[in-house]
Amino acid sequence: MHRTILLLCVGVLCPLAAAAQIYLQYQLAPRSSYAYVNTSKVTQEMTVMDQDLTTQISVDTKYRINITDAIMKQYTLSCVYDTVRIRSSVAGLESISPRKDSTLVFSALAGAVENVTITPNGTVLSTSMSMSKEASAVMASISNNAFSGMRRFLLVYPSKEISPGETWTTSTTDTMSGRSMSGNVITATDLTLRFERLVDTLGYHCAVISSTSTKMSVLGTVQQSGVDMTIDGSGSINGVAYMDVTDGMPVLSSATVDMDTRLAMVGQASMIIPLQMQTVASVQRVGSK
Repeated sequence: MHRTILLLCVGVLCPLAAAAQIYLQYQLAPRSSYAYVNTSKVTQEMTVMDQDLTTQISVDTKYRINITDAIMKQYTLSCVYDTVRIRSSVAGLESISPRKDSTLVFSALAGAVENVTITPNGTVLSTSMSMSKEASAVMASISNNAFSGMRRFLLVYPSKEISPGETWTTSTTDTMSGRSMSGNVITATDLTLRFERLVDTLGYHCAVISSTSTKMSVLGTVQQSGVDMTIDGSGSINGVAYMDVTDGMPVLSSATVDMDTRLAMVGQASMIIPLQMQTVASVQRVGSK
């Protein structure tokens, strides 16, 4: 009798365990299209000349991802950007300048295109940009964690079935250069991703994927307004993404990035400025066809 019950339990539990496994990959149809909205808020704190300076920047934009090619198990995604709105607030250094708030609308970014070719598991094979010099300058000026381009929310999936609780790792290296400075800042990140569960949300059947950084370093040398600076620091990322199991594309994702860096100025104005920055960013799908 006990053996019969045990066999029945095994017979029930095994199919349930198998059903919990999932094979995540991008399955994109040519000429399909996805619309997204992106919102980011950056809070930056530093101490200059024994005075605290706090800057807050909010970035809002929309973009549409068009699938232009799906050949030989490779997908080419074309991301077309819309107008970006940036709101900024600066407080501190009252002895030099009063509090300053501003809102800027960059229509130059509308129509700018970013192309990415990926494999079914999300490995990036190539990237390219198609935009004016003005749009490129706007993109560069807001890309330092305040704005999520297409590569920032396309996850890399494991090449096997996974069950809730299983993890995998990814490594990325990003190089950033700004509109008003020469030089480069390199950010290297190692992420651990974890398949949490399956849920239904916003009308989609989604895999919930959490992400936590195991390493995040920043290193670079730049020159701005004739001043040479070195930048070094470290940080952390914690995020969660809801990925459509049907096509692998994001439905909703959010992440918090905390950075602790040092700006070392060399030359006559030699000084070290500690800089803390937090970025909270979210991306949501608002339509597809």
